Amino acid sequence: MKHFIRISLLFLCILLLCPPAVQAQDDNPWKAVPTCIFGMPAIGHAVKKNGTGVIIDILKAVYEAEKIPLKHVELPYKRAIEGVMSGEIHCTLDIKDNRKGVLQGTATIATYDLAAAYLRKTGFAGINDLAGKKVAYLHGFDIQAFLPVKVIPQLVYDLSSAYHMLEREHAAYILDDIVLLKDAMFESKLPTVDFEMSPIESYEVRPIFAPTDAGRRFRDIYDRRMKEMFVSGEFAEIMKANGIKASNIQRVLDLN
Repeated sequence: MKHFIRISLLFLCILLLCPPAVQAQDDNPWKAVPTCIFGMPAIGHAVKKNGTGVIIDILKAVYEAEKIPLKHVELPYKRAIEGVMSGEIHCTLDIKDNRKGVLQGTATIATYDLAAAYLRKTGFAGINDLAGKKVAYLHGFDIQAFLPVKVIPQLVYDLSSAYHMLEREHAAYILDDIVLLKDAMFESKLPTVDFEMSPIESYEVRPIFAPTDAGRRFRDIYDRRMKEMFVSGEFAEIMKANGIKASNIQRVLDLN
């Protein structure tokens, strides 16, 4: 009998000393991913270098209401895409329905209005004018994938330098979102009267999430919270606080 008691006590001690790792993980599925990691390069007013900007403010409102911090990691866009697909980071931005192998949010968070900037004397009659020409755009962004004609890429690390390429005729056009092009034109400190811009096409922008359990949880929270924020007006208020015009706010709301 004493021998049986000793064995029982020994077995109990073993159970107490061995942490039930699998059970703890099931009870707390957020333990491994307490923070939502958003990877994106700085892109004008949308994502700023200091961890602010309209997109970051919206995503913070999405997750911090659920007591989940959002952390912005500044990465080249190509690296951010690779990080999401591998599960190294949780989310980034992409054009709607542009990429397979990821989890896409159902709510449009912004629009990307692709436009061409060029010297006034060069002109721009339409997208076919880009064919075979030297076209500057940001390194890491595959703008060629959206064009029906082949261009000669002139990759740059900031758009303001691309305007100096235009001025010297080292490039014929710059392609990017029209708001970013306008901001970069002023940053270049070149005479603005020398340049013109023409819109090409508008795309819906949505977050994409890692194809992991954590990515799926963050995607589901995003979908639910964005619906709530559209209805409550919180989304529009964040956009307004970031200087977005009422017409542009309504445009995004109409897409949802």
